[in-house]
Amino acid sequence: MKIRGYDIIGINIGNYSHNNNTAISLDCNEGVFATITVNLDENLDEDMAYLDTNNCSWVEDIMEKYGLGEFTGKSRQSGFCVYPLYKLNLKAIKELDNKIRKWYYIFKDRRTIWV
Repeated sequence: MKIRGYDIIGINIGNYSHNNNTAISLDCNEGVFATITVNLDENLDEDMAYLDTNNCSWVEDIMEKYGLGEFTGKSRQSGFCVYPLYKLNLKAIKELDNKIRKWYYIFKDRRTIWV
């Protein structure tokens, strides 16, 4: 998967320490490419997250293209930004991560990942 000219080599699912909400970041060869979720002061179910459309304007396209989640219709404002709430497809995210990592290790010398 390529985003803005960077090869994405992994998807990390973790949790924010403040309230244990789901955090998702994308890795590239240089390290963390982007954290695609934001942690607002609200406790969410494990399969829910606000997406960082402020810093990652492309994130909703990626979620739709790969079936990684669905917009719930709810958004929340923080400062001057409005963040959409998504119901995450954690199984699909983990499957895509496995696929990306497999292809990366097979084709890492070619510097292009085809997903």
